[in-house]
Amino acid sequence: MVNEGVPDCITWKGDLNVVYTARSGYAWLLNNNMLDLHTDSWSWIWKLKVPQKLNFFLWLVCHSAIPTNVLRFQRHCAGSDICSRCGIASETVLHCLRDCNKARVIWLKLDLEDKKWFWEDVNVTHWIQNGVRALDRVFVTMAWWIWRARCSKSIVNQSMTTAEVLHSASLMHDNIQHCFGGTLGNGNQVKWVSWTPPLTDNVVLNVDGSALGNLGLAGYGGLIRDRDGK
Repeated sequence: MVNEGVPDCITWKGDLNVVYTARSGYAWLLNNNMLDLHTDSWSWIWKLKVPQKLNFFLWLVCHSAIPTNVLRFQRHCAGSDICSRCGIASETVLHCLRDCNKARVIWLKLDLEDKKWFWEDVNVTHWIQNGVRALDRVFVTMAWWIWRARCSKSIVNQSMTTAEVLHSASLMHDNIQHCFGGTLGNGNQVKWVSWTPPLTDNVVLNVDGSALGNLGLAGYGGLIRDRDGK
């Protein structure tokens, strides 16, 4: 029976007191099998030996929670879901980080052209996991800088060239290797090479070089030192 003396109000059926609390909401989710309690399923992300912003970035990617145009359009924050870089396809997470021609040309610098597992996987989480297993920190830093380049273009209309993205990813990778050492998981540790001074009054010329993938940017340098390091 309706009591005309009581004003209308919103009630919560998940609790006898008809008042919503976080505890009653949590219990309702459990009873309706709507909460995934396998928290360990994401532990591999947080155990990766990288700066925490990269752990968080990978977690957002796996949950399709980075603000691509598809997500922004769904939330009425954008007028279209089309990729702002290529203007061809909807900017899903995989399109943004892998399938857009602006991203694809960067990954191809890592000789991934014939790797079907990389290009054909449609599950974002599986793609991230396989990328981490195969390419270790190179994959993480490359994905991060592809996203950074996308945001630079979409937000402030400043484009980064392929060479700039590769160079930035390489610098980040080297810094992470220096700070964390080893690999993403529990692999072998990096063996640091130390300088050995000459035993006489001679000098030693040490040289080194590196390249960003096949036909990528390359550089070399040398250093001449005496036995006192001067």
